[in-house]
Amino acid sequence: MPTVAETTESRHPVLLIKAAIARAAARGITVELGGPLGVRYVHGSRPRWVVDVREASVSPLGAVLLDLQPEGPTDIARSLGSSSQSLDGFVSIAVAEALDVHLAYVEGLLCGMDHMEPSGAWVRSPKARFYLAGIAHGARFRLDWMTLKCERHGRVYRRGQTCGACAREGLS
Repeated sequence: MPTVAETTESRHPVLLIKAAIARAAARGITVELGGPLGVRYVHGSRPRWVVDVREASVSPLGAVLLDLQPEGPTDIARSLGSSSQSLDGFVSIAVAEALDVHLAYVEGLLCGMDHMEPSGAWVRSPKARFYLAGIAHGARFRLDWMTLKCERHGRVYRRGQTCGACAREGLS
């Protein structure tokens, strides 16, 4: 598994996430930051990740699972010999597999995206560099998600608002 520094530009995890979001939007799927995963893994003749119809939207990482279709959590748990009833941790492993990054990076990415306090256990772990890189990329992703840049004036403003210079000029 490559380190974040060794990942080629076209395979950078954040670019993969943005591409998955664009493909989800093209399919009419709403992607929202901070909400539930919004996807589930179904078994059958063709096991796959699908939109969870109980949810109104998917998260950015849910979009990744829909787009890249990694192994499902039950399959991962089985391959690791786990008998755990909870599959939550295995969903993060599926995301890590899809993005071709370490699990610590995914946990950091979630922390940064959700603007949460970093986990002391991960910060002190031998994989802290992956976790901290994930936090940095998740925080940057969150900032990019929440802000827009005015094409006319080059100013950055919050999503859902209008550029101040455009507002003064009577433009929306």
